[in-house]
Amino acid sequence: MQHESTFEILSSRAGLSQILQQLARGYDDCVAALGVGTEWAEFPDLFTFLRDLGFTAMMNTLCGPELMKQSPHFGEAFWLLDTNVHFLHMGFPEWLNPAVVRAREDCLQAITKERRFAVENLKGKSCPDDLMWDEIWGSKLMRSRNRMYARI
Repeated sequence: MQHESTFEILSSRAGLSQILQQLARGYDDCVAALGVGTEWAEFPDLFTFLRDLGFTAMMNTLCGPELMKQSPHFGEAFWLLDTNVHFLHMGFPEWLNPAVVRAREDCLQAITKERRFAVENLKGKSCPDDLMWDEIWGSKLMRSRNRMYARI
């Protein structure tokens, strides 16, 4: 069901087009928020700068802006978890790498908090089915996944 809903949204021309437009707006907003203008700028790590810029734009596109507003350090926790996920899969004791365990907990709490916010703010409101993005849920994909999981 998860794959079907993702495919349904991304395979439609209107859905993909609107998501890409929102992503482009998200990139523009992220660059504007950083204050990067036409003057030369130096960054200690260009890869990290671009990775974090893309991550924030993508998360705002997929999940709406509240996730990153409510949990501004979500990206740091996510990338720490991503880099060390093998540690968790290998079943080592948690005390050997408490930072990764904390990062996993931080990510789960951030996502739970954002979902709770979205559910609370959508109570009693209806969202048109053809609306591909809104401020509360972000992409229609997240809204339809929530609907699907709520039924299970």
